[in-house]
Amino acid sequence: MIFQAALLIVLLVQLSEDLRITRRLAGDRAAFLRTPLVRSLLVCVGAIVLGRTLLDTGVGAGVLGRGKAMLFVLSTVASFGISFLWYRYLTWLDMFERERRRYILLTFFLACASTLLVFPASDLIHRHTPLVLDGTAWNDWWYSTLAIGLVEETAKLLPYLVMLRATRQVNEPFDHLLYGSVSALGFAFMENVLYLEGSGMHSFTGRAFTSSVSHMFDTSIICYGVALAVRQGRPVWPRLLGLLGLAALAHGFYDFWLLSPGRPAILTFFFYLGTLHLWVVMKTNLVNISPHYFAGALAANRTIRYRILSGFVVLYALVAVLVQLRAGNAEAWRFAKGNAFDMAGTLVLLTMTFSSFTFIRGHVAPLRVPLDLRKWFLPRYEEGADLSGQRITLRLTERGAPTDQETFLAPHLPLEGVLVERIAFGEEKDWFMFVPDRAIPLGAKYVPDRFLVNLHKDHDMLSFDRYALMRMRALKAPLDLSVARVSADGASKSFFRVYARRLVPHRGATA
Repeated sequence: MIFQAALLIVLLVQLSEDLRITRRLAGDRAAFLRTPLVRSLLVCVGAIVLGRTLLDTGVGAGVLGRGKAMLFVLSTVASFGISFLWYRYLTWLDMFERERRRYILLTFFLACASTLLVFPASDLIHRHTPLVLDGTAWNDWWYSTLAIGLVEETAKLLPYLVMLRATRQVNEPFDHLLYGSVSALGFAFMENVLYLEGSGMHSFTGRAFTSSVSHMFDTSIICYGVALAVRQGRPVWPRLLGLLGLAALAHGFYDFWLLSPGRPAILTFFFYLGTLHLWVVMKTNLVNISPHYFAGALAANRTIRYRILSGFVVLYALVAVLVQLRAGNAEAWRFAKGNAFDMAGTLVLLTMTFSSFTFIRGHVAPLRVPLDLRKWFLPRYEEGADLSGQRITLRLTERGAPTDQETFLAPHLPLEGVLVERIAFGEEKDWFMFVPDRAIPLGAKYVPDRFLVNLHKDHDMLSFDRYALMRMRALKAPLDLSVARVSADGASKSFFRVYARRLVPHRGATA
């Protein structure tokens, strides 16, 4: 309970920051109220108020009856809602070349069908192998890895392979993860129906936020590796088979600790927390290496954050009402109260972690989890606000005595230009490439028309009505513009201090 409460506090702090930044960027109250963040929050509040009102009044309690057929139908509706919301999240990251819905639906339905292969495959394993769950660590481990992990990962892999080999739709790196994850959601849809039906819908939180996400992560292990192999021009099939084994191990490790009451199931939760960080890195890397990468098309992290939140709050309220319509008011309150705190904590963790991206063209970050285990329990944060595409004006700072470099720069200011994209400068990822409207001659050692800039730690955004302090570095010649990366010795060691303010973009320009 302390963990969930701490996460809610983190969300409230983040929300206040997001509202402050959104309000300043919007300019006026009317524009602020039309922003995606405010609309999402209004949807959340509306869903909570409406759901609470319906439960308080007991409207329609038990009207649908407790029949098994009705429970199956309602479980199907809830399960589809879970898969649909995660699918929508994935489409928000497919920013450069949107996939056709008919191929997404085909993948989903193929995955639903491939789920049925699990039953005969399991029967064959039981009849022809010694694999069995008997409560011993050795047998249960291999059963979890092979009879569950390998079988289910193979079933989820088949629809992705169909799309990869039989169509031309998987034509950019992120498509691999998208189609693989949609296949996992089709599998999870079928599985979730069974679990929701068996629990009278009370397993909603676990199925929505842990099982479904874990299914997507396990399949993404394979798809991520295949995407990198295709990009590097390496053979796909040997790598695919090895990655299938790795996905089976991950799946088996997740299940192993849950299959016996005497085992520390908390290890599954720790593993799950680690996979959240890895999956964000996978998604970020595949977006970064897209051949269609365009900074102006990147979705704002704040927009993604509150869309996830509002979507699942609405679905949670809907499921609570469905439970009331089927099983009565008392059962609906048992569902709402029994799931609320766990759902709130997990949803906050996922909402903030799955909306924290640091997009840098061509940058592939190492696939690793934080070494500090305390960070596993905290949401992942992006590295500074994304200023890409903003048109700004620079003037000399009035803080302290100017340095020799700032004295040299003074005659060329004020200066307008565009922050074209985020740049990885050494190990730092909060720098941006500034292209001025006019060049500044700095001698043969430096390029005159490209600079690195980033916000001072005292500032977290650029606004239209006030100046923020920035650091500005000259870039050494020659400059490789094919990648959005500058080595630690690729820019001046010293920096200029400048004030920056955002400008209203020219008509037709990207804001």
